[in-house]
Amino acid sequence: MEQKASFSTNNSEQSADSQGSVTAYPALTIKQDPAKSSDGPPVLQKSSAQLTKSASQQPTKSASDASRDFQQRKSFNDSSAALSAAVAETAAVPVGSVKDAVSKFGGIINWKTHKARSLERQKTIEDELMKVQEEMPGVKKNAEAAEESKNQVLKDLDNTKRLVEEFKLNLERAEKQEQQAKQDSELAKLRLEEVEKGIANEVSVASKQELEVAKARHLAAVSDLDSLKKELETLRKDYASLMDEKHTAVMKAEEAVAASMAVEKTVENLTVELMSTKQSLESAHASHLEAEEHKTGAAKAQEEDIQNQEKELKQAEEDLVKLNKKILSSKDVKSKLNTASAMLKDLKAEYTAYLESKQKAENGEIAGNLEGLDISTDDGLIAALASTTKNLDEVTLCKGKELDEVNKLKAAYTSLKSNLENEKSEQETMRQREKTASETVASIEAELERTTKEISHVQVKGREEREELVELPNKIQKAAEEADQAKSLAKVANNELEKAKEEGNQSKARISTNEGRLLAVKKEIAATRAAERLALAAIEALQTAQTPSDEDSPDAITLSLTEYYQINKQAHDAEARGNDKVAESHSLIEAAKESEATSLRKLEKLTSDLATMKEQLEKSRQKAEKANEAKLSVEKELKELKGEPEPQQKTESSQDTSEGKKKKKKALFPKIFMFLGRKKHSLSHPKGH
Repeated sequence: MEQKASFSTNNSEQSADSQGSVTAYPALTIKQDPAKSSDGPPVLQKSSAQLTKSASQQPTKSASDASRDFQQRKSFNDSSAALSAAVAETAAVPVGSVKDAVSKFGGIINWKTHKARSLERQKTIEDELMKVQEEMPGVKKNAEAAEESKNQVLKDLDNTKRLVEEFKLNLERAEKQEQQAKQDSELAKLRLEEVEKGIANEVSVASKQELEVAKARHLAAVSDLDSLKKELETLRKDYASLMDEKHTAVMKAEEAVAASMAVEKTVENLTVELMSTKQSLESAHASHLEAEEHKTGAAKAQEEDIQNQEKELKQAEEDLVKLNKKILSSKDVKSKLNTASAMLKDLKAEYTAYLESKQKAENGEIAGNLEGLDISTDDGLIAALASTTKNLDEVTLCKGKELDEVNKLKAAYTSLKSNLENEKSEQETMRQREKTASETVASIEAELERTTKEISHVQVKGREEREELVELPNKIQKAAEEADQAKSLAKVANNELEKAKEEGNQSKARISTNEGRLLAVKKEIAATRAAERLALAAIEALQTAQTPSDEDSPDAITLSLTEYYQINKQAHDAEARGNDKVAESHSLIEAAKESEATSLRKLEKLTSDLATMKEQLEKSRQKAEKANEAKLSVEKELKELKGEPEPQQKTESSQDTSEGKKKKKKALFPKIFMFLGRKKHSLSHPKGH
């Protein structure tokens, strides 16, 4: 199991827990500033990877607990940053165990309380997670209900818009028919005036105007037909484009779903990589400590080898001096041998000369006189010769011995020289190894510095991420409140839509009644036209009756003046009734227009409310996307640390299972983020809009 230490500087806690059992903690390094006195405060530095690990393994609780934990972590991070800045110039002091470090520096490791707190936090976090998981289906159902209500509202809005368009078309048709009725009534008046004045059909202005009106109506009908054909063609094109857009939207939706699944997988992989990078950082710290120990051992062994080589070099120099002395002595003996051999040669030459002179002696007296001298000289020469030969033999023996010794010394010299060369080469290789080792150590230190910088950067990002996680419940609560507000607004919109539908139905009923009245007016106008035609026929008959040429015609009808006035009065009454009906239909049409305007205003209000709801949902979605982007950037920066050494394998299966659970718990939060982001995106971009 992983062991965690909590340090305290309180004297009461020191006295209370000083007798407790303390176990070794491998990820802890303790350093002391040698420039300060022993009475000064201790300088403790904990591994940054362990700090980030312990911080990341503690999710958020409630708002107060999360804020309190955040403040504690912030103060601890600030103090650790200050301590690490102070420790940057200090040297490491070897400490046997954490217990020795605690007793030396005055800290306390309280394992039981820390374990109990961690278990309580884990339990509360699991409870909150269960609550969130229980609330998720309800939230999902509420979101689906809001989506369905929104779609229903949009459908109702489309229906009301379609009804309004139909009402507009009916009003336009009624206006056209009214205008045509006015034109017909005006033409009838002109024709009546012409009949009263007795104008013939050939020079009648009314007939010409009727012909022009008929032509204009025909042209208008043709233009309407062309415009309808064009609109139908544009509608067909729009339908084709809409089908293409629908297909592309379906493809994009499938791609978005696949991308979201890929993003979820990448988030899970990134969380796994984050754990592996943390483990690799811990292994890198351990390997760095081992490299430092190996470096110190190699430096000590190198110093011992250098001292031994210096001793051997001094011994070889002394042996070389002795050998030089022996060589000089052998040279002196050789010079003495050369001089002795030269003297021997001279003696031999003198002896031969003496023998020759002895043979040539003529007088026996001289020989007799000199015989004693000769014998004495011969004996002395013989003794000297024997001594010289003996000395020569000794010198030759000494020379052989000296030559043997010289050869031995030469061999020893060559061997020592070769050994010296070997030692020099080994020393050079050791220097090269030391140089490469120093270069590797420098590179390791640079890599370690880079990793520490990256760790500090990751800590800053992790701190920001933890702050965002602390703010996450507030954001979730705010999103829930916004969803409730959206739901209430949707209910209000539904109520308004129901009212608008009722008013639309009422306006539709009014329009249907107006259309019925309009048909009645049209019928009355047709009746007035028939009455006008009858009046015209009566006028023509009266004119024919007044002319004397038409007295004998069998079709002539004679009317009295009272009958003519009665017919004319009936025509005027019918025209007045038609005008009254037209005015009444106009008033009804105006009322329908007013009701339509009110319904349109209500629809505009509903659309504005929906737009505000969409803006609010878009803002919340943007906030969620920003949070997701920040988290993805942090995970991307953590993914860049993948080039670190591979993590050490776990030895205990319990650690594997516990880490698997933690990974699953950590992978749940990105899923919640993605779920909320998808819901907000779907709420901000509905299907029917």
